[in-house]
Amino acid sequence: MPKVGKIREDIIYEVPDLPGLARTVDSLTANNFGQPENAVDDDYLTRYLDWFEEGELLEFAKLADDKYKIEGQVKQGEAIRIGLAYARGWRAVDDSGNSVRVVKDPLGFILINPEKSGSISLTISYGLPATVWVGILMTLGTAVYLVYRLVFLRNKVRE
Repeated sequence: MPKVGKIREDIIYEVPDLPGLARTVDSLTANNFGQPENAVDDDYLTRYLDWFEEGELLEFAKLADDKYKIEGQVKQGEAIRIGLAYARGWRAVDDSGNSVRVVKDPLGFILINPEKSGSISLTISYGLPATVWVGILMTLGTAVYLVYRLVFLRNKVRE
């Protein structure tokens, strides 16, 4: 893999698109998986990997930073498990522009439950969740208020 940078002692490598990042999985098993006892729960991790590897590979392509296309066949009762970390900002839409629910799988990866079986084509993308935007707006509002108060108080003191 080609090196693309270095941060202190850490070397950053360019990671090629991996075909195995998206697979079909049994959605019923995903909903009833539970949680591992600890980070080295071998039995749980073995069951999780077996569950994940049972599914069929789906085509997974990077369209842009934080935007991916997933295509393939999904059977009734199957979900799509993506090897990317889940966060509230992930959104999925089908080719018709309909939103598709994105949730967290048992170990914190993205899990999508398509509403239909058969041939699917989804685009997933990441954007800042609404809570982050609220925080940004509150910070900006507070900064504007503080500047106003400082200017107002300074003018009041001069009078």
